[in-house]
Amino acid sequence: MFPFRQGKANMPATRPLPPAPRPFIQEYIVQEIQPVLTTYVTNRVYRHVHTFPHSASVANVVHNQQAFPPTHYVPGRPPR
Repeated sequence: MFPFRQGKANMPATRPLPPAPRPFIQEYIVQEIQPVLTTYVTNRVYRHVHTFPHSASVANVVHNQQAFPPTHYVPGRPPR
């Protein structure tokens, strides 16, 4: 192919080197779902309010007394 110069040693034939690997990065996005549980607690408070509405009522009470004087009243002596 190429004529070699005289006086120089013939160089051994070399093969071309394989291409050096070049880094190539492919990024994949994988969605990982992390479930979260939220518990809502409803507190119910019952407040009992006591009311006493006014009402009127009528009660009739009848007492009957009859007093008769003793026939023989002696002081200090119980009646018969």
